[in-house]
Amino acid sequence: VQVRGLSENNVIINGATPSGTGDVDLSNGNDRSVNFQDLPAELFSGVEILKALSADQIEGSLGGTINLQTRAPLSGKRNFIVNLSGTAKFAEVGELSRQDVNLFVQKKFEDTPLGDFGVILNVGYKEIASYAYVYGGNEVIDAPGIWTRRTGDVDPPASVGANQTALNYNFFQLATIPNATGGGSRPNPYRYAIDDPNGDGVSDANDVYYIPGAFGVSERVRDDTRKSFNGTLQWKPAPNLDIRFDAVLTDLDESLTGANMNIVSNIQRSGILVGGPGATFEQVGTSAGFGDVYVLTGGRLASFTTRVGAAPSISKVARESQQFSAEATWDVAPTLTLHAKGSTSRGKATTLDFGQLSASIEQQGGANPRFNNQDFYNIVDYQRGSNLIPNVTFYENPFPSSAYGVNGVVAEADLVRLNPGDLSYNRYRYRQFQRNAADTENTDDSLRFDATWESDMGFLKSVQAGFRWAERSFERARYENPNEGGGVAAVLGQGVRDPVQSINIWAVPLNPANTTDTGAAATSTFLTQCLNTAGNPDILQRFGGNLPMTFGSTAGCDVSAVTQYFNLFDIRTVNPASGSGFYEVIDERFRVTEATLAGYLRANFRTQIGGVPMFGNLGLRYVETKTTSSGYLLNPGTPVSYSTVTFRNRYDDWLPSANLNFALTKQVVARLAYSRTLGRPALTQISPGLELTRSDVDPDFAGFGVAGNPFLDPIHSDNFDVSLEWYYGKGSYLSVAGFIKNIDTTVFRDPVPTSREINGELFSVTTFGNFGGTKLKGVEVGTAHAFTYLPGPLRHLGVTGNFTYIGESSDLRDQEGDPISRRGLSKFTYNVGAYYDDKKFNLRLAYNWRSAFTRREIVQLGFGRPEALPEIEAARGQLDFAARINVNRNLRLTFDAVNLTNTGTVRYLKYEQLLNYVSVAGRRFNLGAQVNF
Repeated sequence: VQVRGLSENNVIINGATPSGTGDVDLSNGNDRSVNFQDLPAELFSGVEILKALSADQIEGSLGGTINLQTRAPLSGKRNFIVNLSGTAKFAEVGELSRQDVNLFVQKKFEDTPLGDFGVILNVGYKEIASYAYVYGGNEVIDAPGIWTRRTGDVDPPASVGANQTALNYNFFQLATIPNATGGGSRPNPYRYAIDDPNGDGVSDANDVYYIPGAFGVSERVRDDTRKSFNGTLQWKPAPNLDIRFDAVLTDLDESLTGANMNIVSNIQRSGILVGGPGATFEQVGTSAGFGDVYVLTGGRLASFTTRVGAAPSISKVARESQQFSAEATWDVAPTLTLHAKGSTSRGKATTLDFGQLSASIEQQGGANPRFNNQDFYNIVDYQRGSNLIPNVTFYENPFPSSAYGVNGVVAEADLVRLNPGDLSYNRYRYRQFQRNAADTENTDDSLRFDATWESDMGFLKSVQAGFRWAERSFERARYENPNEGGGVAAVLGQGVRDPVQSINIWAVPLNPANTTDTGAAATSTFLTQCLNTAGNPDILQRFGGNLPMTFGSTAGCDVSAVTQYFNLFDIRTVNPASGSGFYEVIDERFRVTEATLAGYLRANFRTQIGGVPMFGNLGLRYVETKTTSSGYLLNPGTPVSYSTVTFRNRYDDWLPSANLNFALTKQVVARLAYSRTLGRPALTQISPGLELTRSDVDPDFAGFGVAGNPFLDPIHSDNFDVSLEWYYGKGSYLSVAGFIKNIDTTVFRDPVPTSREINGELFSVTTFGNFGGTKLKGVEVGTAHAFTYLPGPLRHLGVTGNFTYIGESSDLRDQEGDPISRRGLSKFTYNVGAYYDDKKFNLRLAYNWRSAFTRREIVQLGFGRPEALPEIEAARGQLDFAARINVNRNLRLTFDAVNLTNTGTVRYLKYEQLLNYVSVAGRRFNLGAQVNF
């Protein structure tokens, strides 16, 4: 949700901050955010969006405040209300159907001996399901890009020695290729080519260009269920005292499967080869730092292999959130009102089951199969063409391999074309059976007290003052069991045996016939139950390309059955020898606490200037913020041990605000506003913990990671707003607003990594920092027009629309020296709609469009790589339709059609030619009924 281009907004429920359930994989990148899947729309009676902030509002928002309001039981005229609704939902893509049911009951007990009482109970059940088909990179916030940057002065690593199985042996560097046996050699038709994209005849630092680092398609299926409850008790023991208790509870069970087929490169060895279609380039821009920049549009590429199977095979996560609040408003005297509110909320997310069984092409074979540098010998012919998705031809390793009966380098005419999604290929072996789990908990406790004094001093109408104490925390523990090449050998049968910590799955081929190891063959036979076919040949077809859109997969594999077959410990089992979990990644265990104490003073006034009524408020808010970040750091030496570390930080802020309103006429209002707002880094960003991901793409590192920074600075924005609103008829208005936001800093991950040794392994680690800010200047135009003056049914017609333009001057720069716009900020957005509403029929058609925006400021070009570019989400428009038919007083029928334009999502890395992600989820249709009595 964005307010004037910014997504750093406060989401509150009845004025109190809820706790999100957090992402167990931290995929959304912000633990402060509320997962709106946790909050059913049926619980709320209205949404208040505050763009110009005042001193009494909770700090922490750069954009605005979104206040979700539940119903007050004593409101309304009816004494007793029961509403039962149900919805059946269908999707054009996928085979899942979904249903929703919601029951709402409201009852008043008025004029009792103890005063007036009101009760609301709201119970809901919702099924949330979707299919998505994707080309390109991953969805998660830290996923690397699928392109890599090259320069003409940096060559791929040279080949060392004569041992063709050695890690530093590189066939692509050799002019001639020795035969595997019997002596002799042949010329190498697959050696690196000279890279000269600018065509000056020299391969040097002026040749800066991008080549594909990966190609792939995936299928993601989500099938969730959510149960929700809202209970409200309102009590008025006296006309001047109002007491209210609220509870909002949600329980969300997530189920996700993800099938994938990826062709990936070894970035260090990647490059353009001689032969094939020949290399062609296109200039994509001229950057401040690199000058002319090019992209490879076609050619033959070195050093690829596959990653196929699932990501994940299954992921089941349980999310629970609870918020309890109590508040009282007491009119002590006609001129004095006191208000107090206390709130506590908890959000938890727990992995119930997570596993992914993946496979890859293993080139070395023999008695000791293994995955390393020497598996990246497949080559690719690539042609971008005029489509979004390129044409890719994937060839078998052409170099000598005794294990697979290839004695000499294969001639170009004899290259074997492979289908990377065909899991029957004899060189496919299981690469990983990874099990993960994580537990997160969010808490938020707050207490506030407010007083309002109504003044009779003329200009000064009232004074508000108050304070608020709050403490929120986020903690996380993570467990990982990769099951790659270490551990015990493949298993023969399922006899009684001791539990094991890990297994060596590299020895297991996908086809049992492709091994003489009886244990590996038995395991392969068992795992055939996990193999299936995923994808859809039609969904991504309109984007072009020749990649297979149906492919072999392990999505939906019964991870529990595989775990039991290998007799692996439960993912959270504690090692009695160490007292910690067998699989716990202790570096990633952390707890962050943030305590705030705020006080404010606000003066509300009304007067006239030159006969023009003026009203508004002036205020000042002070807030002190203290953070405590605790975690574990690895001690040097052996045996492995950790020390508890705690980092503390403190900062305080004065936040002034002013809102002036001028009633120029009865229909025209002018508004001026200023506020200084405060944003804070995500709690995970200020943790001392590490988030590690294993990868064998870079031979120098076991994987890559992201570390927190407990001493990040907060973010401040000075905001100026001016607007003019004209309410010229019933249901009709026209408004124009201008705004300026000066934001002093941006928090994001520095792409330049450092090396860090963890448990004897070397990881490439990056961390968060404060970087350049930005200045925003924008204009908003909004309108609604009701045709009440037309005859007959035409008087029930109306139109709505709004348009926003935001110009930006950013101090943030990418590695090419060019400005990076703020995350989520579109230069242009507009929404247009038309409706018909005669109280019996309510029909609405709406089209929403926004221009391109930065989704991620920094995307590493490959796992753990120092090169990076911003990721841009392309412009997107969507048409929706909604119908409501009131059959009678007791029955309403509803119909919704979402994304009638069947619009997909497209993302690229800075330049449109560097396509990074395409997805399609299709059209969705909802049919429902509501019964009231």
